[in-house]
Amino acid sequence: MDFSLPAGAFAKAVETVKGCIPTRTTIPILSHVLITGRAGAIDVRGTNLEMEAIATSGADVADDGEIAIPGEILAGIVKRMPKSELVTVKQIDDRADVRCGTMRYSLRLLPNEDFPRTRDAQDDGVTFTIACTELRGLLEATRYALLNSEDRPYLQGVFLHVADGQLAAAASDGHRLARRLCALPGGAADMPGVIVPGNAVREIVAMLEEGDATVTVGESLIRISVPDLTFSSSLIGSTFPPYDRLISFERQPEITVHPRVMIEAIERALVLYQGTDIKMPAAIFRAADGKLNMDAGAARFDTGSEEIEATIHASDARFRCNVKYLAEMLKVWPADVDLDIQTNNDGPILFTAGDAPDMTHIIMPQHKG
Repeated sequence: MDFSLPAGAFAKAVETVKGCIPTRTTIPILSHVLITGRAGAIDVRGTNLEMEAIATSGADVADDGEIAIPGEILAGIVKRMPKSELVTVKQIDDRADVRCGTMRYSLRLLPNEDFPRTRDAQDDGVTFTIACTELRGLLEATRYALLNSEDRPYLQGVFLHVADGQLAAAASDGHRLARRLCALPGGAADMPGVIVPGNAVREIVAMLEEGDATVTVGESLIRISVPDLTFSSSLIGSTFPPYDRLISFERQPEITVHPRVMIEAIERALVLYQGTDIKMPAAIFRAADGKLNMDAGAARFDTGSEEIEATIHASDARFRCNVKYLAEMLKVWPADVDLDIQTNNDGPILFTAGDAPDMTHIIMPQHKG
């Protein structure tokens, strides 16, 4: 095994797959990346057995082959090399000789045959092509709402499915729900509903830039390919809870507000909870004199109130909710939309916008305990 390429290109390939390398593992080979050299290119592969990424980079390959080389160490070295300098990697017995200018490193190798083989996509999987911006938009607008604890695995990912003839992404942690739709890509009509794990969603969002992505979805695996990069992940083998009834209310907006105006007020209010033992910071929002009033904080600590510019459609509109959840939700909306808020008589608080009909978000009210 003997190849050369610019340090910048090598660093990018290794960094791209690094998210799939476990930071802690009892299986030594998983802390390595597998580099495969072939005519004119190398493939760099990392896996934690649940996720796998394969990055391809052009290279001058003098001797084909495979090596399993420590991933974190390699990434840390090559990203600190001058990007335009040529890096040469040559296998010498059970070590890799890595050189760049006057720099030389000797890294221990593990047997490449110990590296896990790539999982084949299911033959019955559904394959379709979608614009990277569309798929990234679905995931970025919903992933904030997924559950980050170990219980209820069915809430620990984004539910990708077909709904009402459109491609839909939804996520919920039980306190909030986020859904976004886009036009159904050709060939996706028979896609099974699947839950993509949160860690995989993070890697997918990072890989989606411009152009199109090819997506293959099976019962237990999703695979996404863009030029020079293929990412695969196991799926969460659970059923996402039905959520239609939560978003099926007749639309009767009670308050209309610009998201950025509301975020500014909420972020000031969140300062009140710093250094306190309040785990679920809540604020009360109520219509008054044609504006939206916010009361935040707790009497035993510090309190604050603000008037937020808004259009009031119901003079008795009022809701109380977690302001941290509210801030995270507001940030995924386009800045220029008019956001409609519907309180549903102290029920689920519904957020929609006529300018962005593909997005629906819900936050459950927070009652005083």
